[in-house]
Amino acid sequence: MSIRIAIAQINPKLGDLDANMGLYEENIRQAVKDSADLLLDLHSMQYATAPLMLAGLLPRSRDLALRIGIPELIMCDAGHAAGPRMRDYGGFGNYCGFVPEVILGAYPDLTPGLQATFAPMNERAPIATGAVQAEDVAELGGPDFDAHPRQRVIEVTEAVTISGDRFDFSGDYHGLEVLGAKGSLIGRDGEREVRTPYDNCVLIMPSRRLVKGQTAVRLGRYLD
Repeated sequence: MSIRIAIAQINPKLGDLDANMGLYEENIRQAVKDSADLLLDLHSMQYATAPLMLAGLLPRSRDLALRIGIPELIMCDAGHAAGPRMRDYGGFGNYCGFVPEVILGAYPDLTPGLQATFAPMNERAPIATGAVQAEDVAELGGPDFDAHPRQRVIEVTEAVTISGDRFDFSGDYHGLEVLGAKGSLIGRDGEREVRTPYDNCVLIMPSRRLVKGQTAVRLGRYLD
């Protein structure tokens, strides 16, 4: 079996959001041009919470996340108003396409902990696609190479986009907090109160960059 894997190294410029977005989009166009069979997008998160696999809404991508087997949490969402990600281009996010995509998000602590989060994906993803056999890359893996934690899926029902000039959270949220009661106060978008739409609502990736038009937080629930 053969598989086309597009590899990109993005070297961002500190503080230059427009230039960084241009680099990002250029790599997306190149991946589409190269007819990549698999998209594995590694992202950093703003808080040191458990890593998340972002699998989108397509069954093929959720299946890929489950076959990869790590991390423990899989988030399924439709994206957000702040801008497209790699998976939103070309056939990656197309229901009629065939290219599975997943995004792994983890906190960039610049320590061996980050390496321990990202490095196993280099072995797990090709195994999950059938491009290589486990025994072919076993010697590259660490002590947890064969680990298969119980995975849980979080379905995101909405992304809260900031519409006012100021957004304030009601608590010191870092992500994956579960607010038990429907109607619990999450924060205030200007004069508007933002409350949980259902019981046991999971707060996902609350942002530190609380700017109008950006995503403040995603709301979801565990499916099991």
